[in-house]
Amino acid sequence: MPSNNVSLNLQQDLVFRNPLSGQNAIWLMHGTTLDVGRYTTPVPDANWSLVGTGDFNGDFNSDLVWRNKATGQNGIWLMHDTTLASSIYTTPVADLNWQIVGTGDFNNDGNSDLVWRNKATGQNGIWLMNGTTLATGVYTTPVADQNWQIVSTGDFNKDGNSDLVWRNQATGQNGIWLMNGTTLATGVYTTPVADQNWQIVSTGDFNKDGNSDLVWRNQATGQNGIWLMNGTTLATGVYTTPVADQNWQIVSTGNFNYGFGCDLVWRNGATGENAIWLMSGTSLASGVYTNAVQNPNWHIQAVGDFNHDSNSDLVWRNGATGENVIWLMNGTSLSSGVYTTPVGDLNWQIVGSGSFSLFAPAVNYAAGNFPYGLNASDFNGDGKLDVAVTNRSTDTVSVLLGNGNGTFPTAVDYFVGNNPRGVITGDFNGDAKTDLAVTNGGYARDQVSVLLGNGNGTFQTAASYAVGSLPLDITAGDLNGDGKLDLAVTNASSGTVSVLLGKGNGTFQTALNYTVGKDPLGLSVGDFNGDTQLDLVVANNGSNTISVLLNQA
Repeated sequence: MPSNNVSLNLQQDLVFRNPLSGQNAIWLMHGTTLDVGRYTTPVPDANWSLVGTGDFNGDFNSDLVWRNKATGQNGIWLMHDTTLASSIYTTPVADLNWQIVGTGDFNNDGNSDLVWRNKATGQNGIWLMNGTTLATGVYTTPVADQNWQIVSTGDFNKDGNSDLVWRNQATGQNGIWLMNGTTLATGVYTTPVADQNWQIVSTGDFNKDGNSDLVWRNQATGQNGIWLMNGTTLATGVYTTPVADQNWQIVSTGNFNYGFGCDLVWRNGATGENAIWLMSGTSLASGVYTNAVQNPNWHIQAVGDFNHDSNSDLVWRNGATGENVIWLMNGTSLSSGVYTTPVGDLNWQIVGSGSFSLFAPAVNYAAGNFPYGLNASDFNGDGKLDVAVTNRSTDTVSVLLGNGNGTFPTAVDYFVGNNPRGVITGDFNGDAKTDLAVTNGGYARDQVSVLLGNGNGTFQTAASYAVGSLPLDITAGDLNGDGKLDLAVTNASSGTVSVLLGKGNGTFQTALNYTVGKDPLGLSVGDFNGDTQLDLVVANNGSNTISVLLNQA
């Protein structure tokens, strides 16, 4: 039973579905009070389930996410207020153990993403989406105990990351995973509810205090309640308009009426009808029917904005086929439906969404003063990436040997020339050990320093070669086709590129200089004319041009 803002009035509204009749409805809320209820398009096929809401096309309307429990198809209804504008199928997931359980922006790219849970294995995954298309999938911490279920998402500690809400179907315990991107940072228990008739069905900020609140529905009595939260702690609980017909279930929240509050998305499991409650705070303002989906295998499992129109869109999953569909919504109306990547294993279920980061917080390692250029390679032959960094102020290169788990020990420094800038790696003497080449551009000592590797992560004393004035960038490649690595260097002050042909024993010939544009900075190598010989391309900062040098060897 999701919630979101369907009516663009800054309120959280409620979305209902009747699994017997297929009817769907939206309660437009005023605080915790029902303002008005509207039917939206029914979906008679009971295989289709309304599983979530979100703004999938950036129109500030919440859209509806559906999943088909029989086929595995997933769809999104793009809504216009409480009316279906268009529907889009997204990637199907045939394995019906996988279920969509929520949506949100988990990598802070402005796209709504999908949260999945595998009902058989306890695996949890996040689909990072590009609009209604799957960009990449990430596994997060598994929970083997199937009594624990992800029931919603929200930001409960105001850190800008989406968090996961769990409920234990056996004990009545409730927990919140405070997330760091797609990684679990810490888990917190909140107030338990032993009565299993009460189920958390969605989250949203219903009192506009910046805290995510919890939406509850009683599966026996039809009562609906909202927990106004203070972080992960219950501040107060409020009853809102009851719906006695248990075929209607709140499946998600979203913004369906261009407001900044939460509206509720309902699906009728019997009739396939879908509806959106436009909420005023925790009260129903009005309810609207949107497009119906009669196939009961399809379930709305999440919401999010998948096409940057500020409208919440709906994510559907087909419980039979594993297909996934995103409904791009225009308000409460379906705009279009898009199929996205299927997941045939039906143990996987989308269980929520949120804003997860691709990267953990930065860990800093000391180098020399004023580090400038860096490169990565395996310097000691252990199969783990190491890092080399040039330090302009200390005239050194710092080498950090990787532990293979993303951490590094203390750096070891090697002296090079004055004011080192660029650094490149390669095997310059044919001994299958990684060597370093560094540009040095200070105090009229314009050189390239070459440090031959010993194969154990240490390097020999640097040998230097003269180049043009103020060398900056450096690259390596076989420029004359003799099977030996050569070097090319941009010289900012002289407006040239220096080419140093390698002898294959770790030494280099005197530099050959080629005039390019003004103040050349970056360069790269590649075969630009299809003759199998490496050419050079240079970026000229001072003349706003690039120079292409075709190889004539």
